[in-house]
Amino acid sequence: MTKPDQESKLKTLLSFLEDDPNDVFSHYAIAMEYERLRDVRRAIEQLHEVLRLDSSYIAAYQQLGRMYVCVDEQNNAAAILNAGIALAEKIGDRHARQEMQESLDEL
Repeated sequence: MTKPDQESKLKTLLSFLEDDPNDVFSHYAIAMEYERLRDVRRAIEQLHEVLRLDSSYIAAYQQLGRMYVCVDEQNNAAAILNAGIALAEKIGDRHARQEMQESLDEL
């Protein structure tokens, strides 16, 4: 996919928020698209919005931790991963917990 195609995809995703600004999945998809466009800071902002709207969205913790590592913010990565691990334990998601623990161990 070329960059103009990716930007078009981003515009489409952003338009979904016009209909429902609280659509958690749209915010998550936008974050992933920003990452593909190499705008990690905006991706991080969108993932924080996901967690503001739905603090139980486990994938957002995983991705946000990974993105903080990409921008060399290990302390923020550790904090988010620890929060995600606690949530995964609470809801019984052993797979997500294990993945986040592995990411945390690599810091």
